[in-house]
Amino acid sequence: MQAAIGLAQLERIDQFVKKKRWIGSVYQEQLQDIDGVVLPPLRTDYSENIYWVFGIVLKESYPHEAEYVMAKLAALGVGTRPFFWGMHEQPVLKKYPFYKQESLPVCENLSRRGFYLPSGLALQKEQIIYAAEKLKEVIQQK
Repeated sequence: MQAAIGLAQLERIDQFVKKKRWIGSVYQEQLQDIDGVVLPPLRTDYSENIYWVFGIVLKESYPHEAEYVMAKLAALGVGTRPFFWGMHEQPVLKKYPFYKQESLPVCENLSRRGFYLPSGLALQKEQIIYAAEKLKEVIQQK
């Protein structure tokens, strides 16, 4: 069943990628001047972002971590998801000797200061703009 669904979705992959890039472009436009966050890059030397998800990272200058901002956004009706935690911090792996006393500061910073804004294919422009406006409000409140 899952394979059949996946194959049917692959037939529409160009449409999905186009929509995801559009969502990303609206967020980029709305959030380009927001202080305190790092937006995902549109391009690198070797790739172009399709914005499967729209992840942002709070700058070190911003006094709160992602959990705080996510809670504020949830109260305003904007759903978010946290970044994944590093493998060395995954509860299920802590009982194994793989990562004893590991410290991975970049990974730890990203997992604590990063989160995803809504980016589902059903989003309308008004919903993206609303999410961006509410993020601006929360960031500006500090």
